[in-house]
Amino acid sequence: MSEPLKTEIESFLENHSDLKAFDLQIPDMNGVFRGKRVNLEKLIKVSGDGLFLPASIFGMDVVGETMEETGLGISSGDSDRYCRIIPGTMMPVPWQSGLGQVMISMEEKDGSPFFGNPREVLNLLLQKAKPHGFQWKAAFELEFFVIESGRTAGEKPKLPAFLSGETSEGQLYSISSLELCRNWLEEISGHCKAMGIPADTSVAELAPGQFEINLNHVP
Repeated sequence: MSEPLKTEIESFLENHSDLKAFDLQIPDMNGVFRGKRVNLEKLIKVSGDGLFLPASIFGMDVVGETMEETGLGISSGDSDRYCRIIPGTMMPVPWQSGLGQVMISMEEKDGSPFFGNPREVLNLLLQKAKPHGFQWKAAFELEFFVIESGRTAGEKPKLPAFLSGETSEGQLYSISSLELCRNWLEEISGHCKAMGIPADTSVAELAPGQFEINLNHVP
């Protein structure tokens, strides 16, 4: 473990003494977080030794099925790759007491970034842009539908009770729809703020139960 990373982890754990476990996570090609949950003793060990995860996590579809066509599945031996903690990415999980999280990055066997990691592909593009005087910035929208939980198999999604009156289409930018969802929209915004995610605007979209949260442009 590098001395700066050791100092960072020790300081973080000292300031967050309530944490009992950490999620070591890496997003796959679809933005789904994969990884492992470890106790604090294992976290310290991983910070020095790293950990192994299968490269096939970057060959999964959105429901977790391995796509053999990627060449990262069983047909290629489903081999593991070394993963390291990314400094500066430790934080508590706001909605889960006693749990922290930290990002990890996968490497090739020679220590270079793993070719299938979308974050590393993006980083390569960023580095190529610098000599030309370009700076990349991106803004994202979290667009989603709010539906009732607890559906039975084959049952169509339905609106939760508090949105039962919003049954017609065409309610784009409806303030009343936002007000109906005020409590949990504020909760989402609070979690984003706690995690340093620049969320600033909520919007009711066109379909019933459809909403959008805008994130600021960041370099």
